[in-house]
Amino acid sequence: MEKLLVNDKTMHALHGKMELLAEKIIAAARNGNSFAIRYHNDCDGVCAGLSVYLAIKAVFPQTPIQSLPSDSPVYSVEKAMFELSEFGLPEETFAIIVDHASGPESMDALKLLRGSGVTIAVIDHHPHDLRVEKIANYFISPLSEGGSSSHCAGLLCYELARLIDKESADENLAYFAMQSDKSSFGNHSKEYKEAIALDYATHYKELNLPFYLRFLKSKEMVAEAYLQAKEKIENAMKLSEKYTEVRDFGAYFVVISKVSKFLRKKEYPPRGKVMNEIIAKKERELTKPIVCLGITEEGISFRATSEILKMGFDANLLIQELKKTFPAEILNGGGHAVAASLLATPESLPLIVAQTLELIGKQLKK
Repeated sequence: MEKLLVNDKTMHALHGKMELLAEKIIAAARNGNSFAIRYHNDCDGVCAGLSVYLAIKAVFPQTPIQSLPSDSPVYSVEKAMFELSEFGLPEETFAIIVDHASGPESMDALKLLRGSGVTIAVIDHHPHDLRVEKIANYFISPLSEGGSSSHCAGLLCYELARLIDKESADENLAYFAMQSDKSSFGNHSKEYKEAIALDYATHYKELNLPFYLRFLKSKEMVAEAYLQAKEKIENAMKLSEKYTEVRDFGAYFVVISKVSKFLRKKEYPPRGKVMNEIIAKKERELTKPIVCLGITEEGISFRATSEILKMGFDANLLIQELKKTFPAEILNGGGHAVAASLLATPESLPLIVAQTLELIGKQLKK
């Protein structure tokens, strides 16, 4: 086996599953099957999708591949039904789903695909519903092998792509994804402008993989998108100061930012990006572990420092506990231990925020 880009136990443990999936993809393409690559429409998801797309096209240029971007971590029944109407023969379609669709809210959509005869591969680094392992024909998750969210989809799909076609695999796509997703395995000595530019491009429109490939190849487009993104992030951070407060809970701080007061819906930067910037700034300024809550009219975004994770904080588990108390009010939610979000009915948010603060304290006392 060649040295892996991230040469750890988790990636080695996943290698056998990736080899099997690569063999099945090659066999399906050779047999004339069509492919549908469904990807979360952010830098990590696009880089993951591009790695697989380029590998298949390098070996089988005439293979039809549909690009199916998603602006949500949830794969809905509505999307599944629409896509089934667009596919050719389901039994001759191979769906490769990356960077989303492994949570409980996506199970019904996956069951529809599988029941129709579509072959399904799910490659994701988010906490997953155990049922996805049985529904998908092939399932690759670093969390199944002792890994973490730092083993992002862009990294996983780069290694898969190398097994399909080594020559077309581009490790830069993995590094773009790792920078964007704040992976601990990223190249922290370098800022990849492409990662920031791609985050910017994906925010405005769900576009297909061939477009994103052309975008990344255009130095002029990348440079301009990068400059616009940086300017908008800086402006948002200046505005955030007025609507952000720090609460001292003794052993830790909770930073609460009313992001809907200074961020417009559907405009760049998205709340998650600003939350990353806010917690990074506060980590430089404050001396204790931090949980950051970004409050909008319809939900909460969570961010946490590595130090508070060591104390027992887990944003995803906290959201699952909140769902038990507010089963009707919380519409969906989940994510990673360090970064997660939930959507809820507007009238329920004050109570959910209060309960969140209480649950943070309980997690950290265990």
